[in-house]
Amino acid sequence: MIEKEILRLGVSVVYNRQQSPSWSLTRHKTLMECELKWALSYPLAKVGQYDSGPQSLQLAWKLKHMKNIFMLFGELVHQIIEAEVNTLLETGEVLSEAKIKKRLSNLLNNTYSRSKNGLAQWYKDPKANPMLYEIYYDGGLSNSIIQFIKQKIDKCIKGFIHSSTINEVIAKGNVKIMEAEKYRSFYLDGVRIMLSADLIYFDEDNEKWGLVD
Repeated sequence: MIEKEILRLGVSVVYNRQQSPSWSLTRHKTLMECELKWALSYPLAKVGQYDSGPQSLQLAWKLKHMKNIFMLFGELVHQIIEAEVNTLLETGEVLSEAKIKKRLSNLLNNTYSRSKNGLAQWYKDPKANPMLYEIYYDGGLSNSIIQFIKQKIDKCIKGFIHSSTINEVIAKGNVKIMEAEKYRSFYLDGVRIMLSADLIYFDEDNEKWGLVD
């Protein structure tokens, strides 16, 4: 009965909004996996962002902004690649594998430390203060996860530096970066489609567009 009531409330929140709810493959998979999980992760979690909301939904809002170490790793890699591509185009500075690895490691360690020592700050404002799943539930990272992340750092940074996009197009050509990690939208048959590409560039020498994801 409690699960049905929570789901009913989640659906009512969606239909009471003035605008249509956004949808994605992730949301669809969540709904197919568990209706209650979908309700708590999306429409009801937003109710919990306010102090006036029920304590259970305030917790759902906080948990929604928790991420695991793999999600954090992916976000930081995207940020670093965007910054390095812009630096390459603006200054011509040669990409340094050692420098990028060190920067990525420092960012990971900094976020881990903030999460480890910032439970009170996360409870106060989960959007501004990070919290890792592994710290909240397990108290820290296992040695196997640490070693796996170190291997991922090596593979991802080497793959970026030696990629054909970097070496055959961007580094050698007259390329203009148009978009990087920015949400854009367009309408298709009356439906608003939102997307975020990792990198969109224009090769001015060959008059070709490039889309990297």
